[in-house]
Amino acid sequence: MESRPRTPIKISFDILYTIYKNGGKARPTRILYRANLSYERMQRYLKTLIEKGLIKEERNRHTYYTLTQRGLEFISEFMKMERLVEAFGFEI
Repeated sequence: MESRPRTPIKISFDILYTIYKNGGKARPTRILYRANLSYERMQRYLKTLIEKGLIKEERNRHTYYTLTQRGLEFISEFMKMERLVEAFGFEI
């Protein structure tokens, strides 16, 4: 199967899922490596996800990104959609 670039929605899911798999809270470096993004691209996506209310930024000694309830719902719905699409032989 040929490899295609990830869509923006898939990249957003990868970021959210990275945070989810890290206990709902992740530092930028973990997101950067796990979601396989450049720093600039990651920053743009994080800003968008914050604006959409899917994550929150927390700063104390370090910067963390945490999932909101809306972010958890997005992950759940995306996974349902992905299973549906794959059942018909397509990819997201």
